[in-house]
Amino acid sequence: MTRQVWALCHPLRYKCHECGVTYTARYWVVRVSGGEFIEPCRRGKYIAIGWNRLGDLSWLSDSKTGADETKKKLYNSCAKKYKRRSKTQRNIDVSQVYRFVREMKMDDFVLSPTSKRTVLIGKITGDYYHAHKDDCESRQRRPVEWIKEIPRDDMSQELRNSLGAHLTIFKLARHDKELGALIEGERLPIRLEKKYKEKAGEESIVGEVINFRGLVYAPMNEQGVIFLFSKVSKDLNIEIEEIKTGFPDAIGRVKTSRGYARRTIEFEYKSSHYDHLPEKCDIIVCWEHDWTECPKEIEVISLKDAIKELPE
Repeated sequence: MTRQVWALCHPLRYKCHECGVTYTARYWVVRVSGGEFIEPCRRGKYIAIGWNRLGDLSWLSDSKTGADETKKKLYNSCAKKYKRRSKTQRNIDVSQVYRFVREMKMDDFVLSPTSKRTVLIGKITGDYYHAHKDDCESRQRRPVEWIKEIPRDDMSQELRNSLGAHLTIFKLARHDKELGALIEGERLPIRLEKKYKEKAGEESIVGEVINFRGLVYAPMNEQGVIFLFSKVSKDLNIEIEEIKTGFPDAIGRVKTSRGYARRTIEFEYKSSHYDHLPEKCDIIVCWEHDWTECPKEIEVISLKDAIKELPE
């Protein structure tokens, strides 16, 4: 059975003429440097990600090698090429790159936000390849047939919220019907999300439902971030040895190749809330990373992104 003999029988489903089996295509979001290089991608008919130091990753496409063995080899490569990244960041790197090279399949759809409040939608037409230097800095690529460009305002609020995740690559779920309609040039009736006025003095305000390790709702403040961090610090390979009442909020140890190194840690609800000298802080732990001009010397751990990679 080969994908070359598949015929499109629905925007979401493909049928093999040889055996009659129907396959459902998936939707992936791939960010290209905040939309900076999306025009070269459009012209060149490809989608691209960075991680250029890893070189040619064609070996990842070998389906004969098991997923665990492949990811271990990829992790070791990330550890050599990106020495300053934490174990959590490397695990996220491995997950992102593995998805792009091996999990994304031909005939899957890819969505890439642009800087013009639009989203490009295309269909993956081939396997991964490594590109040489050109007008796009990102070298890891997949060929794409771009189908159309859709204004974000034509999408439901729920879909726009899903597109807002900070990960470079992630799979969209629960939006197949709406996306299929948008590709066909239709617009589903957008359900109004009524918002009610706040009452003066009301105290019971909660975040979105996350149901993560006994925490029902997402943090709404710095205290919630600290509480959630306490549930995942072991997963992040951070040992806390001191909690302070002033700046920095905590002193911890992180696992490096040489052992556990000392790090100063500051907790914030959003990373942009940080208002201390950059050189005095090693790590910001936050719920949402929204600080676009964050100094490179500060490592930011977004718990909103991190818990997506952790078991509940």
